[in-house]
Formats: sequence, structure tokens, C-alpha cells
Amino acid sequence: MPFSTSGNIRFWEFNIFKNHKEIRCVFSTRHHDNYIGGTGNFNLGNTRYADQENVNENRKIFLEESGGIEDNRAIGKQIHSLNVRNIDSSGVYEETDALLTQTGGLSLIVSAADCLPIFLYDPENGAIGTVHSGWKGTKGGILTNAINLMGDLYGTSPSNLLCAVGPSIESACYEVGEEVAIQFDDEFLENSAEGKYQLDLKAAIFSQMQSAGVQSDNIEISDICNRCDTDNFFSYRREGDKSGRMWGLIRLES
Repeated sequence: MPFSTSGNIRFWEFNIFKNHKEIRCVFSTRHHDNYIGGTGNFNLGNTRYADQENVNENRKIFLEESGGIEDNRAIGKQIHSLNVRNIDSSGVYEETDALLTQTGGLSLIVSAADCLPIFLYDPENGAIGTVHSGWKGTKGGILTNAINLMGDLYGTSPSNLLCAVGPSIESACYEVGEEVAIQFDDEFLENSAEGKYQLDLKAAIFSQMQSAGVQSDNIEISDICNRCDTDNFFSYRREGDKSGRMWGLIRLES
């Protein structure tokens, strides 16, 4: 599996970006050997039971080990919206689930536990993006919104776009009720318990990428289910309110 280490941190990395040294793209795991809470608790999210001081220190370590700068990162306050922002400076962006930039050195961050962390790179125009997509964002088409905005702002052609989806929940572990299931095509659903369905968000996102014009060879979707991989990833479905969060990062190296 495409894990790597930097210092005491274990990262997940994508094969699709490995030959593009002009960008950096990593996804955190729950491992940091020197973390004071013990190995397996490298939480980067301000969750209900998190110690804020520890989280802040973890975030600093994550940025440093990924080659970034703590004061030069951007993250959205994710609310399962369809909102996409083009940005050129660091900060916390309210009510935003997707960020786009052409600014070198600016680390775009997406936070995830079970939802899909999506990374976009346009090598022709030097543009990147992150997208946070749960069932609401997937149904509403936040990824399509992001791809379209990249076209409008940067001249991005979907056929040149590289797209990657990090470790996230698989359909076998993602049971939804009928009220959610009826909003998706049958091809993304399987019957589960009575009145319940298994929803394949990764398949739905792959279909949206293809419909937007992204080439299949330019798409990489992790087959890891973070609910099943207890050693490496947090999962809200598995751990509830006590679940931590992973961070995904993409940056144009300046």
C-alpha cells in the first residue's frame, strides 16, 4: 500500500501524483510515534473529546513533516455544503467544503473521517483543489461544481485533470436509510437490512468525474475502507463522537 513516513509520521500518498514533484499531496494516518496520547491517536480534528492543545501541536507537526508552513495553510469550515471557493491566502473559510488555488506554497487542507477527501490537480495550468464530499455533497454535485469553476477560472480542461480520492468509507460499511437512498441511482445501491441500503459513494464520485470529462486513467480512488482499517485511520461510523480526524493536504511547491 502507498504509505510513506516522514519523521515519526505515517502518510498515505497517491500513485497518480508520484511523478509530479511540483506538487505535494499527502493524507494523514492515526500514527505518530512520539504523540503523547500514544501511537494510534494522531488526531488533527477539533472533535468533541479532543484536547485542543494536543490537536494544535499535531497540526503543526503534520504541516512541518509535509514540508509546509503552519501559517500558510487554508481549510474550510466543512458543513456538507456545495460551496467552492477560489482562494489565494491562508485562513479558515466559513461554510466551505471545497478550495481551489493557483498560489504556490499554500497548503490546501481537507478534513475527513468517513467522507471522501478528494484532490484535484491541473498540471497544464498549475491549479489544485480539495473537496470534502459526504452523501450530501456527492448528491448535490460539489465535485462537479469544483471542476467547472476550475475551468472558468483557470482554463482547466477536465481531460487534463488528475483526480484522487483518499481512504474513506466503502459501501459495505456505509448503510443509509431509504430517505437517503432514494436520492441516488440504483447502480450505487445494494439492499442491506430491511429498509436500509449500502451506498457506494466512491462509485458515484467516479461516475461524476467521468461525466465531467475526466479520463479514467487520470483517476485514482483508494480501495481502503477507513472504517475497517482500524490500525491506520479514524472512522466516525466506527468510533462515533470519540473519532478523530485525518487531514489531507495538497500544495503547489513554490
